[in-house]
Amino acid sequence: MNIEIANRLVNLRKSNNLSQEALAQKLGISRQAVSKWERAEASPDTDNLILLARLYGVSLDELLKTDDEIPRPDEEERNMEEDSGQEGRSGEDDKPEYVHVGFQGIHVKDQSGEVHVGWDGIHVDDKKKGDNVHIDKQGVYVNGKKYDKDEAVKNLVSMGENLS
Repeated sequence: MNIEIANRLVNLRKSNNLSQEALAQKLGISRQAVSKWERAEASPDTDNLILLARLYGVSLDELLKTDDEIPRPDEEERNMEEDSGQEGRSGEDDKPEYVHVGFQGIHVKDQSGEVHVGWDGIHVDDKKKGDNVHIDKQGVYVNGKKYDKDEAVKNLVSMGENLS
């Protein structure tokens, strides 16, 4: 476990006036388990993380957030290849492709473009054709031009017809 998260668990427990024993009793686990979490020797399982967040009145994101950058799996593989002296493939396959689902929404990226669906709206960028659509509180934008709702639907339909 990350030491930053372990320290946060200690601070949250103490700010809620709980001993390790009292917290362990509330969670139905041993005091030693709590001690290991707080020394970063072990990590709480998902059920206990949820219980901790509820008990302390914080979100899971607040409970687990760190300043450390966590590399995506494709970045880890690329770093391992570079460290081992292997060269990557050339061409379009070098561009990272991924799907990320998290609290901020769904983000999909491949060589043809990106799609992000989140609390702030829907954003689609077609890199090959240079088209983009952004729908959010501000309105509907297609290739940078703002449309009212009916115009946007017509434009999106025509864009879809051009794709086939």
